[in-house]
Amino acid sequence: MFPIPTACFSLLIGLAPLSPAAPPPERHENPSHRVAATRVERENVLLIVIDTLRPDHMGCYGYDRQTTPNIDRLAARSLVFDNAYASSSWTRTSVASLLTGLDPYRHGVFSEGGEESILYPSAVSLAEVLRENGYRTAGISGNPHVSRESGFDQGFDSFLSIGKWPQENNTREVAEAALRSLRGLDPAQGNFLYIHFLDPHDPWVSPEDCGSFLAGLSVRQPAVLAGNAYVLSGEFEIEQELSSGRLPRARELSAEELDYLRGLYDCEISLVDREIGRIMKYLEQARWSERTIVILCSDHGEEFGEHGMLRHGYQLFGETVRVPLVLYLPGRDVAGRRSEAVELVDVAPTVLSLVGLSGETEGLDGVVLPGVRTPQAARREAPTAFGVTRFRKRNHAYVVSGTMKLIWDFQAGAGKLYDLGADPREREPREPVESPWGRKLLPRLERWMVEGLAAALPRDATAGEMDEETKQLLRALGYVE
Repeated sequence: MFPIPTACFSLLIGLAPLSPAAPPPERHENPSHRVAATRVERENVLLIVIDTLRPDHMGCYGYDRQTTPNIDRLAARSLVFDNAYASSSWTRTSVASLLTGLDPYRHGVFSEGGEESILYPSAVSLAEVLRENGYRTAGISGNPHVSRESGFDQGFDSFLSIGKWPQENNTREVAEAALRSLRGLDPAQGNFLYIHFLDPHDPWVSPEDCGSFLAGLSVRQPAVLAGNAYVLSGEFEIEQELSSGRLPRARELSAEELDYLRGLYDCEISLVDREIGRIMKYLEQARWSERTIVILCSDHGEEFGEHGMLRHGYQLFGETVRVPLVLYLPGRDVAGRRSEAVELVDVAPTVLSLVGLSGETEGLDGVVLPGVRTPQAARREAPTAFGVTRFRKRNHAYVVSGTMKLIWDFQAGAGKLYDLGADPREREPREPVESPWGRKLLPRLERWMVEGLAAALPRDATAGEMDEETKQLLRALGYVE
């Protein structure tokens, strides 16, 4: 055991919410003061988010099932990041970081209800910056967490929320809305389109035949047959206590039952891939692909019992925070794979730099992704990734540096250290305070948290509240009381 510096005591006993100790950067307080950049030619930007998608269930990441042939073809012409990390293991926190380029402690979106459930106007979004510089902006979301009521519509000329709980496979509906939006836009004007597919979020009940993914499997349990991970995770039994911090206990499942659930999950991935194929085909036929940057990623992954749980949000292991990240850059001789640790928070500054707005990246926490050649292409001192979850009273964070990963539980004042090189599945935890790497990562995690809280953006009391209909939709799946 080594003596913990006084500055690290907050890690061991947990942190209470802090008031900002310093004003946020001027760009967040005065977004209207920007001057539009003069550009000779505008590239379009298409950002596709596939909810709950694990990279290890995709062909371009080595999966042996034919789940993503269309995405694989896109990846073959793109930069593919093998170690991309989400800022959280659930949607609102992660997407807030994706769309703002800010770490969670700065944008403050942590919860399913109340002030910390809303992306406030002080957090300037990628869509806002692009619109203020002449872009047409449109958003389509199949996930009710990413909605107008939660503030994610800011900066969009049009924003369509399609998502409903319980989930009814709205993949086709989202794709049709995206195609209608594309047909109504001029590819030569400069457009930003955000598409958020809800599938393969549970429950996994595809309207298509999933026989090829379930061949040889025989199960009887109704919740397994229905792909109802909410029931199987144990969350249904404690639905009224979810906001209390009580941890669900997943039902015992056989190996065959878990394989059946994975088969349903893969089937839904293939359904999303099919619709993305339709969108990519339209881009090629309508000559969009020649001038459209495409970013494809997920907001988080999914658990299938690897660490004792199903679904996502509660934990920060690789199955929920490692995500796919594919970047297609038209007209550039840039393709291949990158192994550095990168983050979804890097997407916004990368896009802004690619379209000639490097000056707008000042004050962001993300940096330009490696392999992208732009005027603002500096990386961090060392490739690192950070994330946090406060999902249903959790208060955990993680940091990755090189092959080492620290997960810290603020409530317990303890954590675990993993060597991802020797132990990629995070099955052999070490005590961080007994390791040189732990002693290095503990203060790094604390510094990230404290600096983020000190520069946290102000809340705006005039921001919209979640309406009753949205609450009922989320309540149906246990996301709110």
